[in-house]
Amino acid sequence: LDILTLHRRLGHLNISDLRKLVSSKMVDGLDMGIAGNDFSCEACLAGKTARKSFPKGGRKCATRLLELVHSDICGPFPNSIGGSCYFITFVDDHS
Repeated sequence: LDILTLHRRLGHLNISDLRKLVSSKMVDGLDMGIAGNDFSCEACLAGKTARKSFPKGGRKCATRLLELVHSDICGPFPNSIGGSCYFITFVDDHS
């Protein structure tokens, strides 16, 4: 059994926890030698992609009606009597 297969079978368990399993003899037949230090999992790498964080100051609230309006579209749903399958919401930030 190789380390990458075990990593995948255990739900993408991190390398330090895989080492603990081997050292506590909970897994037989796995060599954690050199291969254990440099394996890479494409799924784990894709899941760790970075994105920009929100600004530290937060966002400013609107000071007037309709200065900032938030909207969201929901659906598709089963067609209504009128044939519509989506709805949209609008929320004024100030009110």
